[in-house]
Amino acid sequence: MGTGSPLTFGNQNIAGTYTVLTTSDGCYCVALMAGSAVITSINNPPPTGDAVQTFYSNATVANLIAAGTDVNWYDAAIGGNLLSPTTILVHGNTYYASQTIEGCESQNRLAVLVIIVLNKTINLHLFLEGLFDDVSKMMVEAKDGLTGEPKWAYGVADRIQVDLFGENYPYAPTGVSIGGIDLSTAGLATFQVSSVWSGNYYIRVRSRNHLETWSAIPVPFSSSTIDYYFNTSMLQAYGTNPQAQVSTNPPLYAFFLGDLEQGGWVDADDFNIFEPFLTTGITGFVNSDFNGSGWVDSDDFNLLEPRLTMGVASQHL
Repeated sequence: MGTGSPLTFGNQNIAGTYTVLTTSDGCYCVALMAGSAVITSINNPPPTGDAVQTFYSNATVANLIAAGTDVNWYDAAIGGNLLSPTTILVHGNTYYASQTIEGCESQNRLAVLVIIVLNKTINLHLFLEGLFDDVSKMMVEAKDGLTGEPKWAYGVADRIQVDLFGENYPYAPTGVSIGGIDLSTAGLATFQVSSVWSGNYYIRVRSRNHLETWSAIPVPFSSSTIDYYFNTSMLQAYGTNPQAQVSTNPPLYAFFLGDLEQGGWVDADDFNIFEPFLTTGITGFVNSDFNGSGWVDSDDFNLLEPRLTMGVASQHL
């Protein structure tokens, strides 16, 4: 309009040399702009990465992996919405990544299909005989006698290991073996497995100084949360009289103590391991301390002796 204001022609993304031609209304006066603008097209490639990426639940855009410079993620191959790093990933959705080099964003984008592996939460309810207190109907925390503090943490009685086995002969191990699981004083041990484990499985529980104990039946892993109670019935563990009744009101059951050798039964071999600790009165965190007091003494012997007399053994398939 000849007002002297700056002119804009918008963004131009086609390579070439551009200039401005002006004409005056009412006459044939024509003038070219002095100089020109050169536009160079830079075809930056998209970032690189796996086309299919697998995550557990609650993964976000920040967990997506793409190798590139100044990578941005979108919900569409062209255009679409720029996604925040905190955006929760959705199973089966495809996400698209660009990269920006020297101020130019790649027109093509890396496509990534997201697979979300949902975890299953397993809650096992069980007691260990040596740590059980009939007054509180809970377990005590296994202590380190050198410090007087719980070995693991307040509210944690001890730690256990859990293994899953197939429901049919030969009842083969599945490969799921999880150790170091906290067992609370209330008798709760919680852990997670992948949702790919959706069949029925025998559950084996082992601890450092109690008999390994198996679930009475193959437990269905068909839901996202599985609860199994060993401690409410003798029949919840595999075998005949497989647990010790530690409370009559209410009826509660616990895994037998005494298997120091981890041989599957309580016998003279276990006593031979126990006896030197008793003789020297060892203080600390040791397996021969069945009641979790922090030292080995006659109280531990009084717990072990009935199990030696009974000759209790682990029962399983």
